[in-house]
Amino acid sequence: MNDLVPKVEKYDATIVIPTFNRLDKLKLCLDALSMQECPDYRIEVIVVDDGGSDGTLEWVEQRALDFPVRLRGIANQGKGPAAARNTGMRESSSELILNTDDDCKPAPGWVQAMIRFFQTHPDYSGAGGEIIRMRDTLISFYIDSTGCMKQVGEPDDLLFLVTANTGFRKAALESIKGFNERIPIAGGEDYELAYRLRMEGYKMALVPDAVVHHAHHDTLKGLVNMCVRHGKGMYFQKQMGVESVYPNSHDLKQLIVDIRDGVKSQFKQRGGSLKKRVAYSFFHVLRQLGIYHGYNGSECKVSRTD
Repeated sequence: MNDLVPKVEKYDATIVIPTFNRLDKLKLCLDALSMQECPDYRIEVIVVDDGGSDGTLEWVEQRALDFPVRLRGIANQGKGPAAARNTGMRESSSELILNTDDDCKPAPGWVQAMIRFFQTHPDYSGAGGEIIRMRDTLISFYIDSTGCMKQVGEPDDLLFLVTANTGFRKAALESIKGFNERIPIAGGEDYELAYRLRMEGYKMALVPDAVVHHAHHDTLKGLVNMCVRHGKGMYFQKQMGVESVYPNSHDLKQLIVDIRDGVKSQFKQRGGSLKKRVAYSFFHVLRQLGIYHGYNGSECKVSRTD
């Protein structure tokens, strides 16, 4: 009778990628994943289409026919990136969940470095790797200077993780019920998850060899939109009890002080051309305004009852 029961495929790692109407970027991400150097491990890739309309699932189905590892596409009905990552986790066939985004290109050794870290560090349940800009533009350099795409904390004791490049033991994610699906945007859900992991005693570390290249925004519109999302993320984190330093709600005087101090610091720094300092000062103004607007103008509501 046992011979009639289908065997469940087991993998060393599952890569989960949420996406929404960005098939052009997703293609580049999957191309990079197809060149992973991990001959000793079995991996699978799950693309979670969050209600898009650009034919992502149909394309993934065709790409899976000649993809070097198992590739699947799953529909998620527009529930947000947190829910999409949870869907991928639940559908995974491994005990290690690796996260990246559709606008990322993991370096060839990314998967192997992540798997080896967890195999050699059984006391760690989460990890984050280096996130490097994909293009050298003035705005991309500025984004790097803010630290918003960096894993936060000491290398052997990270406080927060950026999901463009993370890995988690599935058991740890399941124990805290995964990403918080009350956060409907791409911004804050990774910090909130890391906070709950730390509160439960789970440890997270940096894996320097696990490198992912990220397509930083390189337009003013993209920069502002990113900062607005970060502001919204701060709003959600505060509502959910994440201990951190938050902006003063609707405090225009403090906003002006923050803008002034940031501009001053740009001109006090040594090195760099006058053009760069002026540009960074302008970007700083946009960033502070974007965060302020997102933090104070969010129309998304957070339920306090669940």
